[in-house]
Amino acid sequence: MITVFNLLQGSFLLHQMSLEMNLDFFVMFSSMASIIGNVGQCSYSACNAFQDSLAQYRRQVLGLPGLAINWGPISGAGVMERDSSVAKLMTIAGLGFIHAKDGTLFLY
Repeated sequence: MITVFNLLQGSFLLHQMSLEMNLDFFVMFSSMASIIGNVGQCSYSACNAFQDSLAQYRRQVLGLPGLAINWGPISGAGVMERDSSVAKLMTIAGLGFIHAKDGTLFLY
């Protein structure tokens, strides 16, 4: 639960600290779990939905830059490496994977 709190708190603190800055971009890494989370991911899904909403609030209400990138399953790191049953379930569901090493290439 502490990790979930850190995600929420970190996103909000960065938002607050950047309000007076002249930023070109404000980007958060969210997860597709905010849209289609699995059983047991309630808190994680809620935190990622918060990031999505915060980005929308910054853009539409405050007129500030805001973007939340909803990453899909990432192989080569994290839960996909620790729990092969999760990776198998996502493969059965037809979801493709982004390899951790390749994910950063999409940002250029």
